[in-house]
Amino acid sequence: MYRMGIERFGSWRWGLVGAGMLVLSPRIFAEGFYNHKDLVFMSLFALGGLTLMRLLRRPTAGRAVVHALVTALAVDVRIMGLLLPVLTAGFGALEWWARPVRRQALVRSIAVYAAASGPLMVLFWPYLWEAPVARLWECFGNFRRFRQTMQVFYLGQLVSCQRLPGITSRYGCW
Repeated sequence: MYRMGIERFGSWRWGLVGAGMLVLSPRIFAEGFYNHKDLVFMSLFALGGLTLMRLLRRPTAGRAVVHALVTALAVDVRIMGLLLPVLTAGFGALEWWARPVRRQALVRSIAVYAAASGPLMVLFWPYLWEAPVARLWECFGNFRRFRQTMQVFYLGQLVSCQRLPGITSRYGCW
């Protein structure tokens, strides 16, 4: 977050403000005690945002491979990491449209990214080794049904997350 703030606003002070706001967030502090996997995913997703920003600013094969590695690690921690390839394609298309001078380099870099991210995702997630596409699809299907019946500790007892005060969503918790 610090590096993205510096690159976006051109000031180390604004980078520090952004990183500080993230670190001092009470929700993130609380998550650190019982849900460490989300903190790892958040960090990898933020790193994915930084590598994407750098890839789009100066598209090279090396930056594409680094972004593919971070994407693969984020997907391997949480399936929501699949947003990174979608964001990469979307912002890559916007850059391709807005900056015709860089089109060739951008297309080559996105091709390297696409070629590297899938194999790296499978390499670092042993569950996918046997049947990568089928098992990834299965995990994505499981993600849709996750947390609908989750029990949370509330006021000294386990309560369904759907019965907490203030939860009115018909789609489940969070």
